[in-house]
Amino acid sequence: MAAEDTVKYVDIPGLGSVCDMCLGTMTLTSQVPEDADCFAICDAYVKAGGNFIDTAEVYPFPMNPEVMGNVEKMLGRWLSTGTVQRDQVVLATKCAGYIPAPLVSMKRCDVLGLPEDQIIPEGGFSEAALRQGVEASLFRLQTDYIDLYQLHWPDRYSPLWGKSEYKFGLSQAHQHNPALVRELGVEYYEEVVNAMGALLSEGKIKAWGVSNETSFGVCMWCETAKRLGVPLPSTIQNDFSMCDRRFETELAEACKFYNVKLIAYGCLNGGFLSDKYFCENPVTTGSRHTDFAPNSQTRYAEVERTRPAAQKYYALAQESGLALEAMAYSWARTRDYTASVIIGVSSLEQLKYNMEVPAKMTLSEEVVMGIDMINWTDPSPNVGEKPAPPGTGSTGLSLQQQMEKDIETSKAKKAAEETATPAAEETSTPAAEETATPVVEEAGQPAEETTA
Repeated sequence: MAAEDTVKYVDIPGLGSVCDMCLGTMTLTSQVPEDADCFAICDAYVKAGGNFIDTAEVYPFPMNPEVMGNVEKMLGRWLSTGTVQRDQVVLATKCAGYIPAPLVSMKRCDVLGLPEDQIIPEGGFSEAALRQGVEASLFRLQTDYIDLYQLHWPDRYSPLWGKSEYKFGLSQAHQHNPALVRELGVEYYEEVVNAMGALLSEGKIKAWGVSNETSFGVCMWCETAKRLGVPLPSTIQNDFSMCDRRFETELAEACKFYNVKLIAYGCLNGGFLSDKYFCENPVTTGSRHTDFAPNSQTRYAEVERTRPAAQKYYALAQESGLALEAMAYSWARTRDYTASVIIGVSSLEQLKYNMEVPAKMTLSEEVVMGIDMINWTDPSPNVGEKPAPPGTGSTGLSLQQQMEKDIETSKAKKAAEETATPAAEETSTPAAEETATPVVEEAGQPAEETTA
């Protein structure tokens, strides 16, 4: 892969010049379990001209308390090999938003060796939580600074993970816990922004960003930062694909006004916008939507709306002599409002393809018009919920119960490991931990919850 043929670079405030194809690491250490393979992917990405790597403290995916934090640890081990210099990589990670349990803080305290009285009862973005999150990520990543520190999902109530309806009755709660009652006013935004300003001044982070945000959120964060004299958030990392075009409405306007750059994730619908699901002999095993996480991020392969729309995009790609995955990446990458697209990979071959083919592709006006016509008849099929009879939909309380169960399980496992004999400890392998059953779909969403 020749860098000059495959990548271009964009300027992002606080970060400088970054690759417009960001390496996503969500499935490394899980779908790609061995360090050697993960290191090879990271090395090849940098060699190909990439310099932008994104992760999160809750990765790998699907979110699982047994392996949470393993991707940051892996990246730390990779950086410590010295195959690349730290300043060659723009490293982005994310602080977990609200979860109705102390799970994330427990993992931070565990890695930092902090006592139990330092555990923060619920996830979120208080000053204490942000500082604890930064320190834990720095420790795992084996670095003394984070280039881009992002708020993974809103701390306040806001429709998440493909949901679209704002419910007034939940305005003081959260999608992950509708029973919650609290008020996040101006003081809350000021606390978070001041904390980010302090982390910037201390050199622990170079820039900050938001993720899974709305126009309201972008405006609140930016106006608060302007008022307090703190650098504005540099980026927004949101779901964006041919099947989810919410960003290009008023959110694009807000981000343009405040110069907040879009880092697009989900451009392939979790891999579903690819030929392998629609060709003459579609894949039935060995993929995210068949084996790896079939009950997670189900909005990406939803049967009644998303699958028919994806079939139309596949037909358009075939008529145009294109691969669906290349067309999807190329379309997302070349929108005016896109700074960088996150590419997910599980092999060196996939990395090479994702960096080379879409980058060399120029979509004709006819293809772009075809994509727009499909969107006109099937607008953003990933978004919204199918109406369900009262009492049958997910409430979020099951997440709270699940988290409490996960914590007890994690404590019991830790206690068992501490009392195990040395011989028994030697027989355990990292690979066994990596294949633990996922219990949470995505950033605080129950695995059994179905999203549209």
